Amino acid sequence: MESLVELYRVRAYGNAGNQIKVAGTSKIVNSLIVGNCNYFYKKPFAQEKGDVSSGDSCRAGSASISVSFNPANQSYVINSTIASEGWASIEAMCHINDFPDAPPCNGNERFYLINNILIGYPNVTSPGDLPDLVGDGDTGHFTRAETLDYNIIYRVQDDGLNTGVHNIKGDPLLQGMDDINIFDAQLLPGSPAIDTGFDTGALRGLIPSIDLVGTTRPQGSGVDREAYEYRTEFTLTVSKWGTGNGIIMSSPAGINCGDDCAKKYKQGTTVNLSASADDISRFSLSSGDCKSCSTEETCNISMNTNKSCIAIFNQIEPDAGYEDIVSDPTEDEIALDSQDDVISVDSKTEDTITDGSKDILFSDIDSGINGKSESSGCSCSLLE
Repeated sequence: MESLVELYRVRAYGNAGNQIKVAGTSKIVNSLIVGNCNYFYKKPFAQEKGDVSSGDSCRAGSASISVSFNPANQSYVINSTIASEGWASIEAMCHINDFPDAPPCNGNERFYLINNILIGYPNVTSPGDLPDLVGDGDTGHFTRAETLDYNIIYRVQDDGLNTGVHNIKGDPLLQGMDDINIFDAQLLPGSPAIDTGFDTGALRGLIPSIDLVGTTRPQGSGVDREAYEYRTEFTLTVSKWGTGNGIIMSSPAGINCGDDCAKKYKQGTTVNLSASADDISRFSLSSGDCKSCSTEETCNISMNTNKSCIAIFNQIEPDAGYEDIVSDPTEDEIALDSQDDVISVDSKTEDTITDGSKDILFSDIDSGINGKSESSGCSCSLLE
């Protein structure tokens, strides 16, 4: 029975080898596949793992994608971003490599690589080399010029491959390119991937109409080559949670939440958010994309995708008693003192208590107070 594997909008990274491995007819679309196969070596949570020579890291040469073909299979990698520090970006082989007794491939197999970015890092399995684009130059001859086109190829070896005329060999200008372990893959302004891809709906409908994060393609005059569609603006949304209240402001201006709680900013803009609690609340915590700022009342956000932040305000618990009058008592004043006579007032009542020649009126008070008469009358300061 023939198999079909379809993978859409996948992020795969951090494995010791072959981030994605498929067999039979397959489609990998809108995916970010980072073959940082040596990631676990010398990590404190993986003390038992050895280096590449031990076989623990970058197993099987560690192609980022491994595709096994049955006779006459068609397989596709479309609008994806593939990084590798192993033997190859992609391994393509006939299934008889794993199953020698199976029927051999017949030459009608085809491997389509369209609208991708393929980027290589120093090959940790062979120091001094860069990864192959397709391992060993596609000895199975699964690719053709018309099936390997509209890609950006950078720091990978494509010797022996018959590539299409629309490929671009050069720096794709991606965020986080310096280190494969923090590889971000968002397009930077001026990237040759922007607006230069094969059109939406082409290749029998396989060129997708959205990107890895659901952004509509195209955003400009054409589809971008890779997993992310470049956007000139992203939306920052803020919201407030908790039992209290406050205001969230932004710099550059745009958010005053309050009422204005979402704003579009140009890609790459750093937005400073500041949270201010009202008089009876306190700022407690940031969450969402501001989580790293924790209890800080200000937070800087880099706009390289749509982001959302949550500010938590909690109401201040009222004091059990009332504020002491700290000035010396004078005529017509009372100094409140918890050590002396107690005047009790019921919740939500209005009572008139006579103390000497003056009346003291208390209303809508939720707890008793302590009072001491120093003269024939009084004035009282109460905390809300």
